[in-house]
Amino acid sequence: MALAVGVFLVAVVTVSDGRAVMANWEAAVAVAVPLVILWGARLVMASRRGVRDRRVGYGIVALLAVLAAPLALPVAAYHWGYLTFLGAALLVLGWRSRQQVTWVCGMLTMVVGVLTGSSVVRGMIGIRESSDAAAVSASVQIGLGVIVLVAGARNLVAQRSQGAGIGSHAA
Repeated sequence: MALAVGVFLVAVVTVSDGRAVMANWEAAVAVAVPLVILWGARLVMASRRGVRDRRVGYGIVALLAVLAAPLALPVAAYHWGYLTFLGAALLVLGWRSRQQVTWVCGMLTMVVGVLTGSSVVRGMIGIRESSDAAAVSASVQIGLGVIVLVAGARNLVAQRSQGAGIGSHAA
């Protein structure tokens, strides 16, 4: 769900900026915020269960995103796309935590990020920056956000029904 929030935030910044390839702090914050939210959610879930979560790296990734947001992330993302970095973070976290939905959505987000926001790839393909190109990029980003949101919701429902099934069999 946090990934969907990040994708939608980057799409909003793309629309408001009128460019798909950009180097600004708003998009960098749009990458950092969902990672901080995700880390916080993992901490809350672990405390509710009363079991310490395995060390996957959510805190480190959130800290790196916050530290990189002001200067390093806008410069790097101009060349490779903001969603590429958000997707890479979720790919690594999903892989380390053995959550297939998370790493698959992270990989999809990386691919969409490279295609919609990378100045390097867009230059190689021959896509020139225009308001039409930004609109197409934002549309693709919103579509990705919907796909990621649906995948996350389905995964959450499956986890909850699996948890309910375990409790009902224990009686």
